Amino acid sequence: MVPVASEALRLLDQACGTQVVVAVPLSNGSRSEIERRLMKLTGQKIRLEIKRVPSLVGGLVLRLGNRTVDASIKRKLQSWGLRRPTPPLLVEYQRFLDRARGIKRAEMTVALPLSEGLKRELETRLAFLAGQDIRLEIRVAPSILGGICPASGG
Repeated sequence: MVPVASEALRLLDQACGTQVVVAVPLSNGSRSEIERRLMKLTGQKIRLEIKRVPSLVGGLVLRLGNRTVDASIKRKLQSWGLRRPTPPLLVEYQRFLDRARGIKRAEMTVALPLSEGLKRELETRLAFLAGQDIRLEIRVAPSILGGICPASGG
């Protein structure tokens, strides 16, 4: 392709392209729903670019051509005067997301800290046994001297 034509296409994509910035990966269903709604809104076929920025905490930022709509949790927190979400707020937000997504929460108390790999393996095995996604919260209590103390809850 001629460099001028290629640059013209790049500039056109930049002007008309749509970028969705999210904190967590989008499911195929969520991506399709965003594309469908944007096509209905604009009357044009949308070429969606997804960018992941975990610092948004949740929600999304939509860039359509030269317009930006910021519906992120980070922006909402900043509008309340908070520079960063506090750990308790993040925990509660994660619990809210888990309930909305149908993820069951389980707690496990262990004598020694678990690696992330082992934690993921336990979540996978528990999800298989339970027949649904599991979010495992690990608490370390050296006083149990070994073994585990599992608990399950909503």
